[in-house]
Amino acid sequence: MESLNKTIVSIIIPVYNAQQYIAKCIDSVISQSYINWELILVDDGCTDKSGEICDKYAQKDKRIKVFHKKNGGVSSARNTGILEAVGDWIYFIDSDDFIDFDTLSKSIIKINTEYPDLIVHGLVNDYIYNGKSCSLPYKTIEDNDYKEIIEFTDKYGLLKGPVCKLFRHSIVKENKLFFDESICYGEDTKFTFEYLQKCKSIAFVPEHFYHYCFRIEGSLTKRSYPYLSWDNTARMLLELRLPIMKQFSMPDSYFQYIRFEYISHIIRAVYSMYKDGVSKLDRLKYLNKLHNDIYLRNPHKDLKYLNRFIYLLKVPTLMDLIMIVSIKLNKSFF
Repeated sequence: MESLNKTIVSIIIPVYNAQQYIAKCIDSVISQSYINWELILVDDGCTDKSGEICDKYAQKDKRIKVFHKKNGGVSSARNTGILEAVGDWIYFIDSDDFIDFDTLSKSIIKINTEYPDLIVHGLVNDYIYNGKSCSLPYKTIEDNDYKEIIEFTDKYGLLKGPVCKLFRHSIVKENKLFFDESICYGEDTKFTFEYLQKCKSIAFVPEHFYHYCFRIEGSLTKRSYPYLSWDNTARMLLELRLPIMKQFSMPDSYFQYIRFEYISHIIRAVYSMYKDGVSKLDRLKYLNKLHNDIYLRNPHKDLKYLNRFIYLLKVPTLMDLIMIVSIKLNKSFF
């Protein structure tokens, strides 16, 4: 059992040009009712005053450490934080978000009653540009019901990134787990699922401690990635989730969710391929690859609208024609 007073939480915040928001983020850490933490601020080559703001906080509180580095991206910054952390647990916050004052105290209580390898808690989506907020459903899950914890948190996006979680530092260290700096999409989800594969137990705290802030309307727009990036992400996430299914004996409903995520990413890949102007030869080559994909052969049990896409894959040349028309009309058929 870990002592409530001796357990140290290493809070890692990657910082890049966040001078408007970083003070509120740091203040939310300083105001924690649980005081046994260290805050690691990683200045990822900021060109504004973010680094200076971090330094000023470090001068006032010895629990705060600042590391300045050349810009390498959020994964690089988080990895620097992992290497510098000395706590028993690791907690990530994005520099433009903030947490409630009792986030750590209630999480530590859960740690000392259930002794999990991973803690997950809820979040609030704060839409700063229009003053609205949206919380995840408040759901109480019985202790040790790992299947329901995984299915609920994955379906509501809580496993798609490192925030809203406490990771046991020893597991991260022993398994040399780091964020993959070679990919630009899905790297945070990859880290979470690689960690989850090493877990034996999970605990869920239903309170919405974390405030995920959307600052401008543009934050809600979909990013544009090359079609192979969508395809690689789809296959990576599938390969990461399938061992979790076996490890925790997940129900069929979770497999259907995995298929939904997989097919959704593949649909994005197909649309990106046509928008990017890929040659007809390469388009048909990719469509034939999908035609032979075992996870795209059978209709989806729950989401019938996806089946139109699955059926059309049986005739790649017809799919190609429909997609050309779809792009010209700027209309989605799936």
